[in-house]
Amino acid sequence: MFDFPFVDKYQFTLPRTKRISFFGSGIIAKKTLDFYSNSKVVKIFDNSKNLWGQKFVDIKICNPTEILKNDFIIITSTSYNEISKQLIKKKLKPKIDFIISPILNDRKIIDNLENKIVNLIFTSGSPPSQNKNYGGGLYKLSINKYDSKCKKIFSGNCYGILKNNKNFFVIDEERGVVVLDKKLNIKKTYKLQKNLRPHGISYHEKSSTFFINSTEQDSVLCYDKNFKLINEIPISHKKNQTGIKHHHLNDNLVYGDSLYISMFSYSGNYTKEVYDGVILEYDILDLDKKPVIVKDNLWMPHNIKYYNKSLFILNSLPGQLMGYNMQILGEFPAFTRGLAYDNQHFYIGQSKNRNYSKYLGVSKNISIDAGIILFDEKTKVSRFFQVDPRISEIHAIEIL
Repeated sequence: MFDFPFVDKYQFTLPRTKRISFFGSGIIAKKTLDFYSNSKVVKIFDNSKNLWGQKFVDIKICNPTEILKNDFIIITSTSYNEISKQLIKKKLKPKIDFIISPILNDRKIIDNLENKIVNLIFTSGSPPSQNKNYGGGLYKLSINKYDSKCKKIFSGNCYGILKNNKNFFVIDEERGVVVLDKKLNIKKTYKLQKNLRPHGISYHEKSSTFFINSTEQDSVLCYDKNFKLINEIPISHKKNQTGIKHHHLNDNLVYGDSLYISMFSYSGNYTKEVYDGVILEYDILDLDKKPVIVKDNLWMPHNIKYYNKSLFILNSLPGQLMGYNMQILGEFPAFTRGLAYDNQHFYIGQSKNRNYSKYLGVSKNISIDAGIILFDEKTKVSRFFQVDPRISEIHAIEIL
C-alpha cells in the first residue's frame, strides 16, 4: 500500500531551493495558502482543462504537463490519491518533490478508517441457536473498506479466545476448549469439568500451563497441554461456605511470569450491587503468594491485554477503554467487552444492553446495538460495524 506523504506543518520545512506550487485549486488551496503564509506560491496545477490560464487568488492555474523538476508540489485536492500516483509517474518522489497539504490531515484519518481491510473472529455467549445469522458461538467478521460481512463459524456458548502460534483456542461452555487452525477448521476439542462456566483462557510457555477462569467456581483452573487439571487457584473460600459465586471472574492474561485476572468484585459482594472490580496479578512461579491489586475501582472489567508496553482493560459498564497507566483513552455508549489491536487501531466489542437502567446517570447515550467498534485512540475517531442484534453478547475478539 502506498504511504501517502502527509506531513505536520510544525515538523516539515518546505524546501527553499525549489519553487512552491499547488496541485488543485479551490477552498483547500486557499486554506493551505493561509497555512503557509510566509512562502511564495508561484503556480497552481489542476487537471481541469477549463481552468488552465485562469487565476486563483492571483496565482496562475497551469496544465500539469508543465511541472518542472524544480517544482515542489503541495497537493491541495481531496483527490490526493489519484494526484499522488500521477506525480509518481512523472518520477517525483513523496516528501522530496511533493507532499499533501496539512489541511487534509483530517481527511487522512477518515480515509484510514474507511479503507480498513481486516478479518476478525469474535465469540458470543448468547444462548446457542442453529440459525446461521445469530445466537451464541464463534463468528468471523470481514471488514473490506465500506463493506462488512459477519459469518457464524459454529454455534455454542463461547467466551474467551487465545491466539497461540498458528492456532486459536476458544472456550465453549458445552464443548470445552475448541482448537482451530488459522483457516478456522476445528482441529481438536478438549472436554472440561462441568459446572465451571469457563471464561478467559491464557497460556504460560515456561511451565506449559493453560489458565482458565471459572466464573461459577470463583477460581482459576490450571491445565497441562492436554487440558488435564493440575491445580486450582481459589480467589476466596466464600464459594465453599455459601455454595454460590461471589467474585465473577472473567478474563485473564499471561505476560512474562505474571497472571492477570479481572473480576467484578474483589470483596465478593457484586450480588449485593457492590462492584469493586479489580485486576489481580499472581506470580506464576509462586501461586501461593498473595496476589497484588494492579488496578481497583473498576466497574465490571473485562479483557486484560498487553499492547505497546502497557496493560489495557475494558471498564465495561461505563464503556471505557483504559491503558497507558490506566488512563481513559475512549468512552463508548454501551457495554464494552472484547478487545483487540493491530498496532494502529483498536477493535472493541459492544454488547446489547440488557440492564440499561444501570447506565442512568453514567451515560447520556445508552446504545442497545451489538457490534464492533473500530477506534483510533490518538484522534478519537471511530467506525461501528453492527451485527445482528440477536447475537446480543460479544465476549472476545482476535485478529486473523
